[in-house]
Amino acid sequence: MQYRLFFIAILLLLFSCNKKEIDARAHLKKARNFYENADYNSAQKILDSLKTLYPNHLKVRKEVLRLGRLVKLEQQTQNIAIFDSLLQIRLAQRDSMKTAFVFEKKTEYDNIGKYYAKSQILENNLRRSYIRSGVNELGVMELASIYCGAQPIRHTGLKVSGAEGEYTETEAIPHDGGMNYSFTDLNMTIETVTYTGKKDNGVIQFIYNNMDVPIKAEYTGGNGKYAIAVSQADKAALANIRDFSIILSDISRLNKEIEKSSLRIAYFRQKI
Repeated sequence: MQYRLFFIAILLLLFSCNKKEIDARAHLKKARNFYENADYNSAQKILDSLKTLYPNHLKVRKEVLRLGRLVKLEQQTQNIAIFDSLLQIRLAQRDSMKTAFVFEKKTEYDNIGKYYAKSQILENNLRRSYIRSGVNELGVMELASIYCGAQPIRHTGLKVSGAEGEYTETEAIPHDGGMNYSFTDLNMTIETVTYTGKKDNGVIQFIYNNMDVPIKAEYTGGNGKYAIAVSQADKAALANIRDFSIILSDISRLNKEIEKSSLRIAYFRQKI
């Protein structure tokens, strides 16, 4: 009697295993059909479920793994086509816009060049205090508070405020001879403090959002109070640079995505 029960249990187990394999192969066939019809996302969903539902069927898992690599290969190929299409649009926009800017790159120590508005060329703004904006080739924007006066103020930051008292203030940049430096020319002191990355702390966006209202810029952290009104021309320069920075950052991001997809394609081809 015990032998008979044991035999029945073995038959039931074999039947169960065989049914699971049949079900797994049916799902695998669906995934393969989706792959052959270029519906790679649907194929990937089925393959992901197969890994979870049938973890112990080695033959099926091997086929799932191989088909999964083929699916991922095609997905990455599609991604490159999409990224490249978007990249060509952004490159055309960059080329049409960049004529409005001056490009500067000191090859002896700069790996990445920067764009500035033509109205803010240093040579044409030597005797005034103003807010200068720029963007590098990767789309990273910067802001600089430039002071020109008879006495040094040794400022380390910038606070911008609107007519209603709302304001935003940069991070403090210590005197380091690089991002915060000064010199004397013809008995005038020139100080330049540059805020890169997130160190502007929202000042760029504040000015961009308040193009049509008066904005006061206070030079902070120094040994005396000093403030200017941000000119409409300098606001316009910042707005144009900011719009250009979005295009440049998109180009940088799309190039990185294309590079990543190319590396993944090479990997999956090697594995296949």
